[in-house]
Amino acid sequence: MSLPRVLVVEDDAGIADMYRRLLGRVAEVVVAEEPSRALELARAGGFDAVLSDVRMTGIGGFGFLKLLRHHAPALAHRFAFVTADERAVALAAREGVPILRKPFEMSDVRKLVAQLACAEPAR
Repeated sequence: MSLPRVLVVEDDAGIADMYRRLLGRVAEVVVAEEPSRALELARAGGFDAVLSDVRMTGIGGFGFLKLLRHHAPALAHRFAFVTADERAVALAAREGVPILRKPFEMSDVRKLVAQLACAEPAR
């Protein structure tokens, strides 16, 4: 059985490396440092889940989610935000998007990726 492929949208190189270390044994991790690059990768296909920061340069996490819903709706169903921003948590909840709150335990991020990768497509 192959590992799930996870697109991580994170503009902080240190945090991106942390995701690679945390998920490296349970997933193939591809990092995009900006939402526009992440959208290109998502449109090319092949991902099982997306973890995205909220606060990033350019369109930011919510802008990325909006475009992902339009250009790759099946993948948008396998999307989660990772944030410590309480306002963003409330907005994400209204959007119906899973949220992993920072700080998190290693087991929490692995569990979320497994759930997203197994999610049924939206109907």
